[in-house]
This record gives sequence, C-alpha cells and structure tokens, in this order.
Amino acid sequence: MGYPPNARDIKKDEKSVPNLVQLLDPSPQNTAKKYAISCLLALSASKRCRKLMVSHGAIGYLKKLSEKDVAGAKKLLEKLDRGRLRSLFSRK
Repeated sequence: MGYPPNARDIKKDEKSVPNLVQLLDPSPQNTAKKYAISCLLALSASKRCRKLMVSHGAIGYLKKLSEKDVAGAKKLLEKLDRGRLRSLFSRK
C-alpha cells in the first residue's frame, strides 16, 4: 500500500474497501485484521474511502478491536470519527 499505484488501483475497485472492512472481523480466527487496518489507514486520506468504510460498518469493528488493543485500530477509529464530526458541523 505504500506504493501509490497500488493504492490508486484499490481506490478504483468498488469492492476492495468493503472487502477490507470485512477483514476487520474481531474473531480470534481472523489473523488478517492487522493487515486490513494498515491498508485502511493508508486509504483513509481519501474522503470517498472514508465514507465507504463508515457505510460498511468499520466503526463497529474498530471499536471492538480498539478494546482488544489491536495496533492501529484506535488511530483509524479516530480518523473515521473525526470525519463524521466535521460533516455534522458543516451541515446547515
């Protein structure tokens, strides 16, 4: 994800962000959640990707993961929550 063309390709594909959000499942069998968090953190700079993450339920998963102290979950949760607060204040 550190390579910009890879991030660009993931942003173009409509199913990639929802699939990454599904990988945030907090079940103990899921070992891919730390990789999904790092990918979603890289994509969180895009407003469109943040909206997709929120609409597909990433906040619920991230709250559970931040309670379990998974690396990066709290940071991503704060980024998504900050975006929601700004949108609430900008509405008239």
